[in-house]
Amino acid sequence: MAAKANKLPTTPMAPSGPTLLFFQEAKAGDVKKVNRESNISETGGGARDLRLNPPTAFARILAPMFPKKTKTPGVYEGVVYWQGKQGQTESARLQLWRPTDARPFESRIGKIYKVGMWQIEPRLYSRSIRKGDMWLFALMQDTNDAVWAQLLRKSELGSEQPIVANYINNQISRTPRSRSVRGAIDFKNGATYP
Repeated sequence: MAAKANKLPTTPMAPSGPTLLFFQEAKAGDVKKVNRESNISETGGGARDLRLNPPTAFARILAPMFPKKTKTPGVYEGVVYWQGKQGQTESARLQLWRPTDARPFESRIGKIYKVGMWQIEPRLYSRSIRKGDMWLFALMQDTNDAVWAQLLRKSELGSEQPIVANYINNQISRTPRSRSVRGAIDFKNGATYP
């Protein structure tokens, strides 16, 4: 009788090197969305999603992170991983949505509240913002095509790779305060957007 082969785990244990990084500023309304407390229109509304503008450019950049078509036309799904508080790998399925008739100038990443890594304690967030810090939600696709959620802080960018720290700081300085800081880095060819 032949021995059964051990099944390899399908959940990655830790991220490998980065191939693609997307980041977006976590505004107060986004923190409420992730913490499932949202319903205030002046800070992004009650939908628990991360809105992307311009829609076609960011949807194209994020497409490799959301490879699976859903039954809804123009909606794609992907698994996002993160390191839990005890060091364990956790995951959730997120969706990348096309612009809708109601919001024709926005794509969006849906179900962001499922990403435990992105939960920020509201008082800590408020204190750090008052001190001039900034929080950023990030998705990093690694060389194994796994997508990892990260939570970055402006005050801690010095510990990131120089290409990441320099580009994010550049985006922070050139983005009007009325808009969310966002961008992407393609590590394969060194390109950035925008």
